[in-house]
Amino acid sequence: MKIIYTLIILCFLSLSAFCQSIDQNGRTPEQQKITSVAPVQEPYLQEDTSAKTVASFKLKYALPTGKTSGEIILFHPKADQILKKISLTQQQGSVEVSTKDLPIIGVIAALFTDTIPIQTKAIKLVE
Repeated sequence: MKIIYTLIILCFLSLSAFCQSIDQNGRTPEQQKITSVAPVQEPYLQEDTSAKTVASFKLKYALPTGKTSGEIILFHPKADQILKKISLTQQQGSVEVSTKDLPIIGVIAALFTDTIPIQTKAIKLVE
């Protein structure tokens, strides 16, 4: 009987060896939780609604850090067709697009750097 009690006590004592010493995020109990948050990134491509007219619209862009060139491509919203390509040579700025060359009521504007799509934006041409 003494052997059984001894084994039971040793089993309870050995349970602490099976406890996790890290949490699901890989932190040990002594480490503090990170309370800072990443800064909010401004959108790379946005429409300037204050400069929108019947004849044109304006797109503001900001390329990702480290990129100095890119391209804005205007796509047909319902067909796989490129309507217009605009080359960008500055880190940030704005581009005015004439709507007389666009025979539809809306476009999909996509910002690319090094042939990698960064952001897309649906633009409605006619209000």
